[in-house]
Amino acid sequence: MPAPMEADRLMADPAAIGRWEAWMPRAIGVLAVVLSVLLAGMLWFVHRAVQRAWLVLAQGEGMGLVAAAHDSLRALPGRPDASDLQDLLAEEWPQGLRFIAILDPEGRQIELEAGEPSTGLDRRSLAAISPMDPQVVGNRVQLLTGPPSRRFHPDDEHFRRPPGDARGPPAEPWGHGRFFGRHGDRGPPPPGPRRLLIEFEPLQVGQIEGLAARTLWVAVIALPAFLGGAFLLLHLVRQREQLLERLAHERRLAALGEMTAVIAHEIRNPLASLKGHAQLLSRSLGDDARRAKADLVVREAVRLQELSSDLLDYARSGAIEPIPVDPSAVLRESADAVDPERIILHAEGAPDRWRLDPARMRQALGNLLRNAIQASPEGAQVDASVFAENGRLVFEVRDRGPGIATGDEQRIFEPFYTSKPRGTGLGLSLVDRIVKQHGGTVGAGNALGGGAVLRITLAPL
Repeated sequence: MPAPMEADRLMADPAAIGRWEAWMPRAIGVLAVVLSVLLAGMLWFVHRAVQRAWLVLAQGEGMGLVAAAHDSLRALPGRPDASDLQDLLAEEWPQGLRFIAILDPEGRQIELEAGEPSTGLDRRSLAAISPMDPQVVGNRVQLLTGPPSRRFHPDDEHFRRPPGDARGPPAEPWGHGRFFGRHGDRGPPPPGPRRLLIEFEPLQVGQIEGLAARTLWVAVIALPAFLGGAFLLLHLVRQREQLLERLAHERRLAALGEMTAVIAHEIRNPLASLKGHAQLLSRSLGDDARRAKADLVVREAVRLQELSSDLLDYARSGAIEPIPVDPSAVLRESADAVDPERIILHAEGAPDRWRLDPARMRQALGNLLRNAIQASPEGAQVDASVFAENGRLVFEVRDRGPGIATGDEQRIFEPFYTSKPRGTGLGLSLVDRIVKQHGGTVGAGNALGGGAVLRITLAPL
């Protein structure tokens, strides 16, 4: 919305109001697109961040299980066996541990295991597993401990005493780091450090994942809802603009109607006097050339009189007075008033009664029939029909003329638009106004066999 000072300037400048109203739908559309892109980007960023956070948290949970396993294995008096791993698995089962294996020093084969591994565990490519890199396998996370630190290896150069050192060789650090067990009754310790491979269900992380998934679904649902709201707002703004344009058009037509009514009323009496005196003059002149000129004055006066009558009819904006009438009788009376010899009536499907203003509808139908006769060749007949269709009353008038030019189907109902050299362009506009007062619609088109068809459709009042 414009700022207060900007709003004052807009109110003082109608052109600025028009520019603002023309720019506002585009601004709303651009803003909706930009916000939608930002929201989609934010959803993607949040999804990626949740994935990374999930892996980090899962790795932390896995490291906790690895530390607990190391502590249990270091506490053993000697080399672990299958029962030790089973006990360890049962102890850590509530924490999510589902499989544990001890690998050889090279990390290529499983020497000892407990639990059921996942289907995603490939025993032939254990060396391809990245140490300390959690891998999601179904509903489990797979984690391999990294290689032991060099400072714990008994054959490392750092653990050898110089020749002649009285202290002798250092003790093998079996109870440190990633070495499992000490010398005991169950035999000597393994020949070197081992790696652990575990699979666990991230129980604690799963709760966070569920919350993140619900949040993501809410955001996914919110995105189309936001777009729908934006497009609805844009549609409402456009409807408002169309309404304002229609109101402005109606105001202009109302002002034009008032002006034309005043002009037509003022020239009607002088025009009738002019026509009457021209007719008297024509009768008194005989058959010479001067009478032809007087007849021309009479014809032009009649045309001006018809134009003033059309202007007064168009300017009349009184409310209709609908009553139950026979629609076929209304059509027949309209045809009788125009030219009954050239109009073929079809009223087989007409209802017995329909609420409408008979006088105003006769005026509208008379204009349609008159235009149809004028558009048809000399002596050709036109068709006029009335029938019920889908609970509505329909009047149709078809002529035998050249039809309606493409693109003029709606323009012919605009005031003062006409294709006739001597037409006023108000006949069909008056029809449109009367039909709209009845809550109906009027349309025009071309018939398959040639000629134009004008159709009035009225809903029940």
